[in-house]
Amino acid sequence: MPRKQTTKRTKTAANKGKGDDSQNDSAKKMKSDEDSVLEAQDESQDTSTTNAFTSAVQITENDTKIPGGENKVSYEDQTYLKRNDKPGTLVMLAQKYTDDTEPKGWWMSEKLDGLRAFWNGNNFYSRLGNKFDAPKYFTKNFPKDIQLDGELFLDRGQFPKAVSIVKTHGVDKGWKNLKFEIFDAPNIEATFEDRIEAIADYFDKNSNPYVHVLEHVLCKGKEHVEEQLKLVEAVNGEGLMIREAGSEYEFGVRSSTLLKIKSFYDAEAIVIGYEPGKGRNTGVVGALRCKMESGIEFSVGSGLNDADRRKPPKKGSIITYRFQELTKSKKPRFPTFVGVRIDADKPKDAVLPTGKTV
Repeated sequence: MPRKQTTKRTKTAANKGKGDDSQNDSAKKMKSDEDSVLEAQDESQDTSTTNAFTSAVQITENDTKIPGGENKVSYEDQTYLKRNDKPGTLVMLAQKYTDDTEPKGWWMSEKLDGLRAFWNGNNFYSRLGNKFDAPKYFTKNFPKDIQLDGELFLDRGQFPKAVSIVKTHGVDKGWKNLKFEIFDAPNIEATFEDRIEAIADYFDKNSNPYVHVLEHVLCKGKEHVEEQLKLVEAVNGEGLMIREAGSEYEFGVRSSTLLKIKSFYDAEAIVIGYEPGKGRNTGVVGALRCKMESGIEFSVGSGLNDADRRKPPKKGSIITYRFQELTKSKKPRFPTFVGVRIDADKPKDAVLPTGKTV
């Protein structure tokens, strides 16, 4: 709940002289000037955002959606669960969508390639429980009693740049360009739909230009999923997320009520070395040597930009890579470097549709 602001009032003696009145007037003018500067700074921060995000998931006037659905929910009427977990470490995770799933009646949204961030009422935290030092203007009007689950998002394909902004402590390297995309409010004791509507209601009443509650549309079936997936991937989006209607938030669980849908796979590997570059990349890194969770080693060079090649991720770093399928030797085919993971400390292999971990 937002804290009530109090204004301190001081009484002045009625028999003050004109000199005192003049001093008071000067003090008032200085205070007014200071307030104007602060307001201008706030407005400058607000208007400098160029990060308005429009989901590639199409929602028509005939679709059922949240937030903004028919069921009006007030955040002030909700009950908040109190938990003492280490912040961020027990976020709800998704399973992979399979053809056996009937998605009709589930809530569908675009899958974003940002940094998972958990707001505990005071700060942002990663999945490892590491604090993200957001500037005060970014978290202005954030709730104290409501937990928020979402992603610090820059734009599609800009995950490495978002990481560089967030991981820098004590220096603002571009937080104004980020958006906190909210897709759940874990400690509100309500259905998924009501949690989304409640947090949208909160920010309607406590505005912040760096917050966006991610839109969800009610899925009409498998063809609807395929149509929306094509739209998202056409703009280089990651894919889709679908959420079972009426579901609870399951802390620390890879839940069957939250599914991710993509036409490619991604996984995490540990950097163990480097391969020298050739041709235009002579003198810099040509590829990263990496080890999968399974122990299999492979190289990834695609996706590295010039800066990555000059100053590659350190040995021992965990990276995310993307691939189409596995070879017979269980190596990723056509792997592409996505970025360094600052919220992971060990490699994690992908799970194929057969359910086999590789």
